[in-house]
Amino acid sequence: MCNAAKPWLYVKRSIGSAVAGSKKGQIPFERLPGPWALPVLGPINDAVRLGNPKTFLIVFHQHQLFSLHLTVSNYHRKFGPIFRIKISQANAVFIKDPEMMRSVFVYEGKYPKHPLPESWTYFNQKHKCKRGLFLCKYIFEIKVQYNSLMLFRDDEEWFKYRKLLNPLMMRDTDWMVLPIQRMCEKAVQSLSEGVTKDNPSYEIQNIESTLYKWSIEVILCIMLGNSYNTTNMAKLNTLVNDFSRTVHTIFQYSSELMMIPPHLADCLQLSAWKKFERLVPETLALANKIIDISLDDIERGDGLLSKMQDCIASRDDIKRIFADLIIAAGDTTLVLLSLYSAGRDETNFHSPEEFLPQRWIRNNDQSCSFSPFKSHASLPFAIGSRSCIGRKIAQNQMHTLLAMVLKKYRLSVLNEQEIFPELKMITVPNEKLRLSLENCSIWLLK
Repeated sequence: MCNAAKPWLYVKRSIGSAVAGSKKGQIPFERLPGPWALPVLGPINDAVRLGNPKTFLIVFHQHQLFSLHLTVSNYHRKFGPIFRIKISQANAVFIKDPEMMRSVFVYEGKYPKHPLPESWTYFNQKHKCKRGLFLCKYIFEIKVQYNSLMLFRDDEEWFKYRKLLNPLMMRDTDWMVLPIQRMCEKAVQSLSEGVTKDNPSYEIQNIESTLYKWSIEVILCIMLGNSYNTTNMAKLNTLVNDFSRTVHTIFQYSSELMMIPPHLADCLQLSAWKKFERLVPETLALANKIIDISLDDIERGDGLLSKMQDCIASRDDIKRIFADLIIAAGDTTLVLLSLYSAGRDETNFHSPEEFLPQRWIRNNDQSCSFSPFKSHASLPFAIGSRSCIGRKIAQNQMHTLLAMVLKKYRLSVLNEQEIFPELKMITVPNEKLRLSLENCSIWLLK
């Protein structure tokens, strides 16, 4: 739903405008610095330049594949704040200069385009979809019909619905505070179920799957409002569990398929492609069931769904928007903003590798001690007309959950080795995160 954890942000832009705002300053793609490539090698170039050559073979070298953000950082150190590279058939430009990054959004136009990852596009072509992966009317073997989703719409069609949703989701957002609080309280209860008087310190179990399910339940509660009660939660519980599992896995396999042309992965019947191809219809079937139950079997509440029904006449359009929010995909494309590199650059931030949340406090008397500070070097939700529609939801649920947890518990990391980020469409920990909760009242008595 948002770009908060992405190591770079994909934005549709022309190559010339990405380099400079005027024709005089534009540089042709071929003249930009970048790694070499031999035309005769074709897609093998990607495996050689973006990871270990073994990634081109049937078995993916996951360490290299999931460290792609580090490869990009190394290229920035070698070639500077902007470099060009050809990934498969696409010419791409990576930039990490804050002003260049900002200009990408300034010049994106009224109708920003939305290219899809190559694996998703190939899936559409193979299965004769007219538009993106989660788009268009397409009947799978399981006989479930899907329609075009708003997230992947472009031009006037996208602009029409974005204008309708902006007031509800980006401006007057007080209405979403209560449903988010309800789901955060439920999540805290689930995460801390092992903390008792006799066992005041408890290692959280299944933290990743719990938080992933929680994020989907937040969306459902925001959509259904007071109708998302205990009875209706029970109707959707199994579907939500299965859906959170399949969506999470789809993004993992999409990441693996970034390193090899999907038609070749299909031809070689690589495991990542076979699992990706199987999971897509399964995931969409689950999303469709969740939406149908929410619309047909649950009474109208006071959530976003009710607000949309007041301003959007078409049931199909409401279903598409609903599906967008729970599928929670992110925008992709031609100019890539190296958010991981820019956010860790000492020319942009003071002590960038240190956790200093106070650096973001506005009008802070200590702000001078955190110089340099270039806010546009960190754009987790993007800016401009196609910025993340779920930004307020994401910020609200993160702040609320953290506040609720830290008010009652002391949070500790149990991992013996340092945790590093790795790339699986979004950045995630490179190993299972082990966290423990300890009752604050017990800890303070020690």
